[in-house]
Amino acid sequence: MLRSQETGKHALKCDFSAFLRNGYGFAYEYRANSKISLELKTHFERHEATSEGIFNGDWNNYYSERRTDTLHQYTNKLVGSSGWYYITDGRPLPAVEPFVAKSTLQMSLGVRFTFEKKRSRWRIWLQPGISATNHHYFEISDNLEVEHSIEDNWVIGAYPFQSKVRRRTLAIHQKRSMRLKNKWFCALGYDLGVTRKFGEHLFVEGRIAAGANFWVPYEESPLPTLAQRFWVRPAVTAGWTF
Repeated sequence: MLRSQETGKHALKCDFSAFLRNGYGFAYEYRANSKISLELKTHFERHEATSEGIFNGDWNNYYSERRTDTLHQYTNKLVGSSGWYYITDGRPLPAVEPFVAKSTLQMSLGVRFTFEKKRSRWRIWLQPGISATNHHYFEISDNLEVEHSIEDNWVIGAYPFQSKVRRRTLAIHQKRSMRLKNKWFCALGYDLGVTRKFGEHLFVEGRIAAGANFWVPYEESPLPTLAQRFWVRPAVTAGWTF
């Protein structure tokens, strides 16, 4: 019998594909009639900001560099150079993106229009809607300051084949700041999906959700899918009607 699925006005759903993205998703659907329903959906994902080297605060780092150049005695033309090299155990901090995503939470409200045949276990539906997204991320900045600079000059070789040697030594202070930010933004979305019923209450949905955010929190670093200007996200959910 399909009567319970046909007349059940409420449905709870779990997005199993979200577990593959280190997140979770749930939805509630209210069926006004057999053709129209409302769906409230939430989706949460954690991102790479829990990896090593990410923190909330300031990091002071110190290191020293040296460079030795050989110059022509009269023209000061560069003849040879050692290039910059480190003279202490300190090293610059590894390069990072200016923004690193921590988590994304999206809540959506959509109106579903369903198309199905009587006694069929399959439904096809379209669902335009609007969503609000909350994005947590780290904003990262590096400031380099030369605390000490020493330059030594001397002459090598015998006249008239002398050359000048210039050695520069820098003591550098690198300050890296990471601040946790929190931004809200809205999007228009459109879902297309198909539902398969299994008995009176259980069903499985496959959907493709697409959307466009009105604005994005940053553009200098890669954004997670739901925070991008335009996004497409497939999903598989299972639910229970009552």
